[in-house]
Amino acid sequence: MAKKVLYPEMLAEITKLNTDGLTIGSIAARYGVCSTTLSSFCKRNNVALINHSPRYAGIEGVLHQKERHLRRHIQNPALRKARYAVYVAIKQGKLPKARDCVCLYCDNMAYVWHHHKGYAKENWLDVIPVCSKHHGLIHKGVHNRCQD
Repeated sequence: MAKKVLYPEMLAEITKLNTDGLTIGSIAARYGVCSTTLSSFCKRNNVALINHSPRYAGIEGVLHQKERHLRRHIQNPALRKARYAVYVAIKQGKLPKARDCVCLYCDNMAYVWHHHKGYAKENWLDVIPVCSKHHGLIHKGVHNRCQD
């Protein structure tokens, strides 16, 4: 599949779609790119997008996100330790930042290091770079279909 390209001429239409209430993910889908690619394209061109997703609406949405995040880390200390190990490896220069890598499944910028073998101590640094689209698909259990 050919790599999708965004051009500066598209910014006016992207901004209009966003002000009309479309989420960043919906706009990205229209252009055939992942939301991370669209967001970084807009940042490079000094265009601020509004995330109209209902879960981010207002202070209640932000508090709900933080609560979910904290609950997940309290319930799964192995996850927290594995992520911290990756953080330390990046700070020490043993791993590059995920955003400096390319997604394993497509040619888009990677968004996160994915612990594909789990969060056991021996797998803390056994990670793969993936974009946000494919990271979501992996966690939904459909990563075998990720071959764009």
